Amino acid sequence: MFILKKLPSQVLVLDYLSTVSANLIKQIQSYNKNINVDFLEHDKKYDLVFLCNYVFEFDLNFYKTVSSAEIIFRRNKFTFNIFMEGLKHYSECQIRNGA
Repeated sequence: MFILKKLPSQVLVLDYLSTVSANLIKQIQSYNKNINVDFLEHDKKYDLVFLCNYVFEFDLNFYKTVSSAEIIFRRNKFTFNIFMEGLKHYSECQIRNGA
């Protein structure tokens, strides 16, 4: 178990390899009520984006979705462990926003 120094407020999960199960969605959404997790892209900026695909490629409708996000890329389907790895990475990363 690790202590998270900071949490993202807006998270986007893009799993192009499989459908995220209802149980996993419920588990993630109940992890922390202060984290808004979307499984479909919306017109807003995200702090953390999970991309699960064989290639690093986005199919986005809105450019600002990933403009300032930390991106976690995995070549396997999305799991709760990947979610926790992403939160740990976000907790430790230095947000520079182009600086």
